[in-house]
Amino acid sequence: MLLRDFNVWPTRAIAVALIAIASLAPARADPAAHGWREVWGGADASAHVWLIYSGMTVAPHSDIFSDGLRLRLAGGYGGYTYVGQRRSELVSFTAETAFGEALVAT
Repeated sequence: MLLRDFNVWPTRAIAVALIAIASLAPARADPAAHGWREVWGGADASAHVWLIYSGMTVAPHSDIFSDGLRLRLAGGYGGYTYVGQRRSELVSFTAETAFGEALVAT
């Protein structure tokens, strides 16, 4: 099965939801105050690989550095190409990949 046949819409939906939630939260003026959430995102790219990813950790009952319940969602989407030998012949491969993860911890 080719990876590009994998249905990736749930991962895309999670990424969009995380960005929307992060943008609705007000910014704090005091840099010393710890927030109740942590948001990250990024991108990697090279000649044959690209990947975008994002995620969010939420502490609903405390600040992010205190003990307590943690909820985390993360996801990413990307693609890559490579050339490999099959039956003494060089063949070019192209694939898409996606990942999603969720964590609930105390």
